[in-house]
Order: sequence, then structure tokens, then C-alpha cells
Amino acid sequence: MESSNQGRHYLSMPAPYVRPYVGPRPPEKHHPHLPQRPVWACKVCGDPWPCEPAKLLMLMEYRKHMIALAMYMGTHLHDAVADFMRLHPDTPPDSTELFDRFLAWTNPRQHRT
Repeated sequence: MESSNQGRHYLSMPAPYVRPYVGPRPPEKHHPHLPQRPVWACKVCGDPWPCEPAKLLMLMEYRKHMIALAMYMGTHLHDAVADFMRLHPDTPPDSTELFDRFLAWTNPRQHRT
């Protein structure tokens, strides 16, 4: 009989108070700055990709792996050259401009303080 009284005791206890979440607000929906191929413009801002927000996000993401970032961007450079050659077969893309756009900013020595 005691065990049945004990069960009633637990059922009659009030529920514990749970404080509402007071942390930072969840971030707004994130729209990644990705390339629109084959023209290589940013899908969000329309600037030539990689745009400044994309570069900043990649520098933060790859901050401990800058060589991997350069390799990643090198593959994009390769794809961009192929796309530009398909779009404009009679006019080759400017290699210096594409190097600066896709690879020069990934040099870790440029980002040391």
C-alpha cells in the first residue's frame, strides 16, 4: 500500500520550472555566395565570383588550411577557364585577371598581421 501512496505523491508534485531560452537569436537564413556557372557571377550579389563576402567566408573557413583553400580555388579557376572558353571560343580569358580573381588572394602571407 505504501508504494501506491508513493506513486500518488510523485504525480501530485508540480512540474519543474524550465527557464526560457535567453541566448543569442538564431541567425537569419544564410544565403551562401556561390558561383552561377558558366558566367561565374555570385548568385547572391551578382559580383564576379568569388565576391568579397565569399572570399571572407572562405578565409574564415580555411583559416588553418590555406593550402587547401588555394587548391580548392585552383579547381574553380580550371573550371572557370573551361567555361569562359566555351562561352567565348574566339577570345581567350585574361590569365592575369583570372589568377588575381581566383588565386592571388589565397596567399597566406598576404593575410598575416
